[in-house]
Amino acid sequence: MTDIVLPKLSAWAQSHITALFEAKTTKDFDAAFDAFVAHKVEHIVVNGEQLSRAEYKAHLQSARAFEQSAQVKYLGTVEVASEKEGEKAGDVGLFLQASIAEKLLVFGAPETETVTISFNLKIIQDPSIKKPSGPIHGYFDPRRVSALTSVFTKTQNPIINPGGPEIPPRD
Repeated sequence: MTDIVLPKLSAWAQSHITALFEAKTTKDFDAAFDAFVAHKVEHIVVNGEQLSRAEYKAHLQSARAFEQSAQVKYLGTVEVASEKEGEKAGDVGLFLQASIAEKLLVFGAPETETVTISFNLKIIQDPSIKKPSGPIHGYFDPRRVSALTSVFTKTQNPIINPGGPEIPPRD
């Protein structure tokens, strides 16, 4: 019997970050967050501010409060696998832009913003996650982020009148 080949660290990180942005329900978001961030984290720093795991989760949830949909584009990724564990653990740096459509409508179209983020992640084999027992094993990936540093900015995209520019009245 052969083990399932796990995705590279950068692919793992990208898929989990994308899942956070694209989660449609609170249940989906909670599952995506728990599959991404270890329960016992070393540290989480966002824009220079130290956060607990619960504070980081609340921060992400509040940022998605009015989100209708998101499209994530990765602009750069670098990874260094662990010397001891190979592709099962290591460090990943990512740079991305997310285009977010809000639930709020302006001129009948969603208000949009662009979020630019850099992440530095330490990914570990989380010892608190136990391999399932039983005759059927399937996919098992205990990797989680144990340390996260992030810098982000948000830019509100301009609102464009779908009717075109306003024409000033004639004198």
